[in-house]
Amino acid sequence: MSVQSITGLWLPLSLAMLLCACGGSNTSVDSMPPAVQSATAPRSVTQTNQEIATLIYSDNQRTPTGFYQETVPVFSGYVATSQLKTRDINSNAVLQYELCSDDFNQALQWSDTFNTNNGDNASLTGTVDTSHYFEFDRLRSGNPQGYLRQRVYKCSYLNRNSVDLLATGGSAGTLNARPLDADTLKELSEYLWQFTSYNNYGNVVLSSSGGSDSNNLTHSLIIAVLTHAITSGGCDSIAVYDWTHTLDMVTGDLSLTLTPLFSFQAQQNGSMVSVCN
Repeated sequence: MSVQSITGLWLPLSLAMLLCACGGSNTSVDSMPPAVQSATAPRSVTQTNQEIATLIYSDNQRTPTGFYQETVPVFSGYVATSQLKTRDINSNAVLQYELCSDDFNQALQWSDTFNTNNGDNASLTGTVDTSHYFEFDRLRSGNPQGYLRQRVYKCSYLNRNSVDLLATGGSAGTLNARPLDADTLKELSEYLWQFTSYNNYGNVVLSSSGGSDSNNLTHSLIIAVLTHAITSGGCDSIAVYDWTHTLDMVTGDLSLTLTPLFSFQAQQNGSMVSVCN
C-alpha cells in the first residue's frame, strides 16, 4: 500500500507510501544477498558514502529529480493507495501478485471483497478509469479519516500473474502497453517502486537510468538500504543494490534482478551523520 499521508499516497513523500505490494516500514533485507564492496569494481553511483548516509538519515529526498510522482489529493486525513493483490481477495492464494482485469465490474467486485475482508467498511465515493488501471476511491471513518484508493491494473497494460512479490527477483509480468520504449519502462519501474518496502524510511533511490541492447530494454534503480545496528550506539549498515527491470521488446515479458553492489557502515548522533571507519 502506498500512503502519502500515513502509509502510502498522501502525506509528504518523506512519510512514504505504505506499501501494499511488499509492505514494511523499516526495510528488511534478510532475504537479500549481502552487498560487499569489490576492490576492483567501478563505483556505481556518483554520491559518496557520506552523502548516501546523509540522504538516508535525513529522509528529505527519497528519490532523484525527475522520478515518477503523482499529484497528492487534498484531504484532511490520510490517503492510502494500494494495488489490489491475490491475497487481498483470498488469504489462501498460493502466490502474492497484483491483480489485473479489463472488466470494470470484475475490478469493482475485487475492491468490494477487499473492503469487506479488510474490515474497513469504507464507503465508495468515486471511481477513476485510466489506460493503466481502474481505481476505486473510498472514505474510511475514524480519527483521522482515511481516503483509500484501491487500484486494479488493466491487463491490456500490465499482467503480473507470473510474479511472486515475496521474491527479490524473477518474473515481473508482461507489459502489454505499446509502444515498448524506454520512457514506458522508466515510468513502470518507478511506479512499481512506490509499492515496495523500499519506499519507506531507511531507503533512498540514488539514481534511475535506462539501457538497451538489440533485444531488451533495461531500467535500473540504484537503491541504498539502511539496517540498524543491533547494539545501542553501534554503527548501522547501509547496503547499495541495483534493482533492474529487463523488458523483452518483442514479447513484452519483464524480469527483475536485484544485484548487491557495495556496503558500508554509518551512524547518526543527533543531527550529526558520520561514516564509520
